[in-house]
Amino acid sequence: MTTPTPGSGEEPMSYETTVEETSDGQFEVIVTTVQGDGAQRQQVGTHATRQKAELAASLIDRSAKRYEGAGDSSKDAPNFANPELP
Repeated sequence: MTTPTPGSGEEPMSYETTVEETSDGQFEVIVTTVQGDGAQRQQVGTHATRQKAELAASLIDRSAKRYEGAGDSSKDAPNFANPELP
């Protein structure tokens, strides 16, 4: 994934998205990024069905692969927090 982890100032060396079932039967999408100073896991969503969680994980993967090697990711990646900004 080419979007930097907030506060690190460093591009991730690798990333992985996984789907895990919670104790209450929900399914979490987890993104794990590995950088030179360690790994970080972040829950990015919870879904009622495994199918929806896997779809969300695949969309994250596809989006990240789309921006790999695109240069400075802060300029190239979409700004989902404020869609009106580039």
